[in-house]
Amino acid sequence: MERKTLCIIFCTLLIIPLLPTAQPTHIAPLRPTTHPHITLFTGWPQQQKLLTSDGTFGDCFGFTIALDGDTALIGAFGDSTQGDIGSAYIFTRTGTTWTQQAKLFPTSGGYYDFFGYAVALDDDTALIGAPGSQFNPPYPGAAYIFTRTGTTWTQQAKLVPSDGDNGDYFGNSVALDGDTALIGSEYWSGTGSTYVFTRTGTSWTQRAKITPYDGINGEMFGYSLSLEGTTCLIGAPMDDDNGGASGSVYVYTGSGSTWTPQTKLLATDGAQLDSFGISVSLHTDTALIGADWDSDNGEKSGSAYIFTRTGTSWTQQAKLLPTDGTPEACFGHSVSLSEDTALIGANEDDDPVYNAGSAYLFTRTDTTWTQQNKLLPTDEPEGRLFGEAVSIDADTALIGAYGDSDNGPGAGATYVFIKQNTPPTPPEITGPTEGKPKTPYTYSLQSTDPDNQQLSYYIDWGDGTNSGWIGPYASEESITATHTWSKKGSYTIQAKAKDIQDLESDWGTFEIAMPYSLDLPSSPFWQRLLEWFPHAFTFLYHLIGL
Repeated sequence: MERKTLCIIFCTLLIIPLLPTAQPTHIAPLRPTTHPHITLFTGWPQQQKLLTSDGTFGDCFGFTIALDGDTALIGAFGDSTQGDIGSAYIFTRTGTTWTQQAKLFPTSGGYYDFFGYAVALDDDTALIGAPGSQFNPPYPGAAYIFTRTGTTWTQQAKLVPSDGDNGDYFGNSVALDGDTALIGSEYWSGTGSTYVFTRTGTSWTQRAKITPYDGINGEMFGYSLSLEGTTCLIGAPMDDDNGGASGSVYVYTGSGSTWTPQTKLLATDGAQLDSFGISVSLHTDTALIGADWDSDNGEKSGSAYIFTRTGTSWTQQAKLLPTDGTPEACFGHSVSLSEDTALIGANEDDDPVYNAGSAYLFTRTDTTWTQQNKLLPTDEPEGRLFGEAVSIDADTALIGAYGDSDNGPGAGATYVFIKQNTPPTPPEITGPTEGKPKTPYTYSLQSTDPDNQQLSYYIDWGDGTNSGWIGPYASEESITATHTWSKKGSYTIQAKAKDIQDLESDWGTFEIAMPYSLDLPSSPFWQRLLEWFPHAFTFLYHLIGL
């Protein structure tokens, strides 16, 4: 038997040079490796409509909103429960349900304080503006600090300016980050100003007063505010650098008592009456600025601008316009920014009825901003003014509609929308479709996450082994994995991807055949034979049937 086998081998070696060499075959993947750009679109369904437990006519609940994680602070400056002082409500989320946790009043409020006209929230601290607040001299305004212990909220401080005067409107805007509070006074001495207070222990102290270095009367410096870390945005929507009431936004940096102007932002196409700076929102080195009377889509249709910072320089990155913009929609009246997502209110949009209002979501990929969705509530009362205030944090958006009438005309409401996570696409697998056992082969995998989240991969090699979860990697990033099969046979490679929220894709599959198997005795004779005749190896697989 050994002689017969040996004779067959030697005969084979004689004809091998005349035969074409067999090579492992590479074929196209199951799905194309290239595909057109996918416009990201994700659903943001309405999760809940928030109403106060004691809402009534004219409360204006939802006029202002601040969201931080699972806590929402919502102003109702027209509330008359305690003599037209106004109020603010705390709502908290457990699971997917929001419930009212507290109703806040100042301990020393008076008639028409407009407490709740402006709100800001950071963790367990709430800052609430009352620009109509009275003391000597009358009507300069005030702001209040409340803190939470467990589920109980307590007033910690009442903040008033050291040089307050009649009609300053101190508290018309507020911003809060950690132990630093910014409070706008849009009418101070005609130009407007912003005050800085800081907390030590439980005590708050005025540390600085910021006034515009080139201010003019009536520019309303301090009408809108946003603070993050050592940078703040101060809106002056009536500034006239680009024409009367074209608007501007000042950027200041600092801490404590020292705040220095970094730049003044102006729209590259700013024009008279645009009101650029009517609303502002800051996230790290990105600023979102509303200009609700811009006229690109008709009179008072509105727009919003993105500016980004490199070093100390700010540059306009984009101008955002809704795809269905209409005159007098006031797109940009309110803005909120979270990571690469911008939420923009259009409180006078007539979709679907007069002054119903709407809100839009835009997302950034690299330096490009794209409209992802238009948010509308499931009910459609006229004059709701949905989008008067907006706040977004991660995958939750709150939108105020202070004209809502469920609890009476003008009682107000706030709507909660949540981002609906979309699973990644099944991974595309590419690589050799045929090979030999005990030889490593490398495969490429690629999946796309519609929400642009990072992805991890799990690979089942079809032979009882798997890779476990590997990653994370960027969406659409091509990764490679190598595997060796020990025996001949046909195998199905399966792979799936999951995003950072553990939402998994369907399986992607790929077929591979291992028809060759050579397990010759380990001896110098066979090794030397294969060295002399390397091209005989593939043919011997078939001939011997191993």
